[in-house]
Amino acid sequence: MASFPFPPASLNEWRPLDEAGRRSWLTYASQRFFDPGAVFVPSKARGRVIVVDGSLVDTLLGFYCAIGEAVNGPGGYFGLSMLAFDDCLFSGFGLEYPYTIVWRESQRSQRVLDAQALLKYLDDEYNYDLDPEWFTESIAWREETRRAALAGERTMFDKIVDTIRSVPERNGGSVTLVLE
Repeated sequence: MASFPFPPASLNEWRPLDEAGRRSWLTYASQRFFDPGAVFVPSKARGRVIVVDGSLVDTLLGFYCAIGEAVNGPGGYFGLSMLAFDDCLFSGFGLEYPYTIVWRESQRSQRVLDAQALLKYLDDEYNYDLDPEWFTESIAWREETRRAALAGERTMFDKIVDTIRSVPERNGGSVTLVLE
């Protein structure tokens, strides 16, 4: 693992890190969040407005770092994979229903989190061996998503936005996403 002071004193100290460094950063953030002996306690305030600075999002790992800090401050955690991010959206990780996510400079993020980023996600995070007997739907989704990404019809940005927007449908919560 990379060596850097954690938790950081200020926001965005993860920015100069390469992909391996950001993975380490997110691992530290996760450990800090889940460590029962840690003094970190996420906000439980209802009605929060979280502002994600899209100018910081330069990769999917950059998105996880940026949203983690937007929700939980310097070195904050809000997922280190799409599965973990999805779990965090259901509250208890710094957000409680209702809440709003404002994604500033979302068009810049959309350009970065493109179809190639989605293919990388499918290879890096979603490409584990799935038992066809148990995970037929997941395999079909992965292959359909891969086809759509290769055709330029689906992006990682779309996947993130759909995940955020699906929370009220799946959980009865109230989440608003504002793209600026």
